[in-house]
Amino acid sequence: MMKMILIAIFALLIMALLFFRFLLSPQAEKQWNYIDFKTLKLKESPNQYLVCSKEHCSAEYQREAKIYSCSVSELKAAWENAISLLPNTRLLGEDTQLTQQVYIDYSKIWHFPDFIYVQFYELPDNRSSMAVYSYSVYGYSDFGVNKKRVEKILSSIRACHQLVFRSEN
Repeated sequence: MMKMILIAIFALLIMALLFFRFLLSPQAEKQWNYIDFKTLKLKESPNQYLVCSKEHCSAEYQREAKIYSCSVSELKAAWENAISLLPNTRLLGEDTQLTQQVYIDYSKIWHFPDFIYVQFYELPDNRSSMAVYSYSVYGYSDFGVNKKRVEKILSSIRACHQLVFRSEN
């Protein structure tokens, strides 16, 4: 009897995996659109992570965006190099006028989709910054996955010398 219960549970897990991987995940790729970081409203759930500055976001961000001593094109190239190292991530779209890119990242086992938005900002004196917003499409909690992913990408950006945090003036 116990063996039958375990087989039934295993079968349900396999069906759930197939449901998420082949039915829900492809639908997520159709749900994105470019965002306006200035008017972005965060969800009430904790399954998101925002890196921004008061100049570019009205929402309460979890980390202050850094200023880099390089042009937007150099920072963008460094970002693209860093995000290309993530195995289940791909570019969905790019708006060159906004200097915004949208990526989708899938969790390894369940194939849950997360969106990653990045927008680059040109600053005076050949400096630049960016806003990054990553969030889970499904669920309430992400166990810190979005934060870890964004922090991993940001820590991999080595081409631009990173300057100090913005002041809170």
